[in-house]
Amino acid sequence: MQPLPVPCPAHLIPDATGTDAFHDVYRNAMAHNAVFGATESEAHLGVIVEGSCSTAALIPVGRV
Repeated sequence: MQPLPVPCPAHLIPDATGTDAFHDVYRNAMAHNAVFGATESEAHLGVIVEGSCSTAALIPVGRV
């Protein structure tokens, strides 16, 4: 999985509309230790942007 540019172009953000699509995108992010980001389209809510850092590996940088 390649790093995405910032700001990320919309065409590179996966559509996670529907349960199966959402789980596929989330599992793919977990498999690649990547931050999860996706959009969902809901008729009554419009477009929803989802994100989670819990799919990415945490790298300790020192003690606090």
